[in-house]
Amino acid sequence: MKKIIFILATIVIISIFIFYIIYSPDSPKEDFMFDYNVNPEEIHSAKDFSLAIFFMLVDKKENLFISPYGIHSALSMAYAGADGETKEEMANVLGISEIELEDFKKSSLELKRHLEQATKETKVSIANALFLKDNYPFLENFKKDAEEYFEAKIDYLPETGKPINEWVKEKTNNKIKDIIDSGPIDEMTISILLNAIHFKAPWANEFEKGKTSKRVFYGNREMNVDMMEREGYYKHLIREDLKAVTINYKSEFDSKGSYSFHAFMPEKGLAEFYQNFDIETFNQLKEEMENDEIILRAPKFKMESNLSLVNILEEMGMEKAFDMREANFSNMVDIEKTENIFIDEIIHKTFIEIDEEGTEAAAATVMMMESESISEPGRKPKILELNKPFLFIIEEVETETILFIGHLVDPS
Repeated sequence: MKKIIFILATIVIISIFIFYIIYSPDSPKEDFMFDYNVNPEEIHSAKDFSLAIFFMLVDKKENLFISPYGIHSALSMAYAGADGETKEEMANVLGISEIELEDFKKSSLELKRHLEQATKETKVSIANALFLKDNYPFLENFKKDAEEYFEAKIDYLPETGKPINEWVKEKTNNKIKDIIDSGPIDEMTISILLNAIHFKAPWANEFEKGKTSKRVFYGNREMNVDMMEREGYYKHLIREDLKAVTINYKSEFDSKGSYSFHAFMPEKGLAEFYQNFDIETFNQLKEEMENDEIILRAPKFKMESNLSLVNILEEMGMEKAFDMREANFSNMVDIEKTENIFIDEIIHKTFIEIDEEGTEAAAATVMMMESESISEPGRKPKILELNKPFLFIIEEVETETILFIGHLVDPS
């Protein structure tokens, strides 16, 4: 039986310590806009998938960081080549069973372009690729759809994993390396599908490096960590059972092309909090947040995850795609000319780093002087300190697409 391997590589670099931006305030915003018409059903289903797969993967005692959008996008390429019960199962898990395939493919392209539209601040790059075995009967329509709707690079499957690793390394700004063995590729492998995301953004208001200090983080154990600090206006929520805050990334727009970092720190721990957390709860908590001046403290941290997704997706109901006998990808290959094909492995590797210093690339393109808000006389701002395990979500504001989701239990 022939195998398909998926590799999903995700990197996030968040640049914070930036003071200026060089741009003309009179420049028309339309230059940065993408006129899109994303299917609302797809966005909602993708958000449901985002939380579903995160909660399937989560370990309450370990850090976790994934790109549900990246996973959804890569699986969507395979979905376009599936048929029969395999297609039905994939559609149910991805939450797109009520959407016509042609509409889904078109809205997938529009959403991808919207998410990565260029601004002078936030940079998002989403890359797809198909490495296909030479002289294998892949259908031309499948390859055409991959190029047209997923903007995938199509190339021949190499003899070794080295070119695959080089592609991933390039698309993730050298942060993710050796995602597969660089040696010979299994002769039974006929295709490798790739998705890579690179995200770089400065905070809308930087943390002052001089205010970072050692403070205690109460995770699996008490530990001293570098805690950033800034006094300013943030949308936030302070309750006895929960503290939450939204930190915006720099953008010249209020919505289009804007991203936000949401953090939720429950007082009684993440396990109980997750039992009642869904998309409706997420939206409700955002609505409850008030925009007021606080002293915000947040830990610097770096996190990596390296996951195999096959067992999780099978548990979610996507079983036949991984069955060498029952998988049906007859819209991908001419099955009359070959043995049956199935998905053998899905690898998802991620990286995120948050601190108060920008990278050289960010410093060259994102510079803007901003003034601090002045406190009211005699008024002392509340303190919101993220010093316990917390859930965080990086969301595109206008479409409410969850690009990344993770939780931090150990910043060391």
